[in-house]
Amino acid sequence: MPQYPNRQFIDFEQPIKDLYEQIEQTKKLAEKNQKIDYSSTVIQLEESIVHKRREITENLTPWQRVQLSRHPDRPYMLKYIEKLTTNFIECHGDRSFADDKAMIGGFADLDGETVMLIGQQKGHTTKMRQLRNFGMAKPEGYRKALRLMKLAEKFDKPIITFIDTPGAYPGLEGEERGQGEASAREAAERREGRLGARAQRAQVEGELDGRNGCGAERETRGGACAVGGAHIGAAEGARGLHTSSGGQHALRVAQRLWHSRVRQKK
Repeated sequence: MPQYPNRQFIDFEQPIKDLYEQIEQTKKLAEKNQKIDYSSTVIQLEESIVHKRREITENLTPWQRVQLSRHPDRPYMLKYIEKLTTNFIECHGDRSFADDKAMIGGFADLDGETVMLIGQQKGHTTKMRQLRNFGMAKPEGYRKALRLMKLAEKFDKPIITFIDTPGAYPGLEGEERGQGEASAREAAERREGRLGARAQRAQVEGELDGRNGCGAERETRGGACAVGGAHIGAAEGARGLHTSSGGQHALRVAQRLWHSRVRQKK
């Protein structure tokens, strides 16, 4: 997250912003009056920021949680990859047209296990947002994601998806290259066959076995999450969180899909 004064604040973060401003004023006083030591005051204010941030985040309303997930300075996929995994190897291209910069994917090590990471990247600067197309995937992005999912399935590796996008790219060139077909095929193939069966079973098991409080349902496998602003979906059996607002509906849908599949097999 950008450092003050480049950081943006939401309305309920105003107390934190006030503390940052006090630190800046104290530093200016220290420059004018070098004979007086203001270091202890600065340290106390910095500690106050930590306590105030913890106090605010522990008592968020549902709407404030939504605001936090949409924070302009929230971390994006590459930052999560940097902080959570090691040895990330990015895979490029859909093997048909081009490499979509808005859709990132590749293998990485997470807690000693190799996983496939797929998701959108927006960028923090105007230049990077233009390069990443503001996180809006084109047809080649959806085909790239499907290719990487099949690659992970081939080697029996978990898939973790980071979902943070305003939607598919609505431009003319996207429609000319089959935007609707690409996104629909990716969704259909993800839900069918061995990949889809495992995802449905993981989602049901996660919902049934991993519930807890704190406004969210933790899943041992499957689901979707809003953590620090980035939505982490784990449709293919990776650990995640599922927001409580959609948890019950997702559970009912997953149960119907899973039980219907079991009946078909019998």
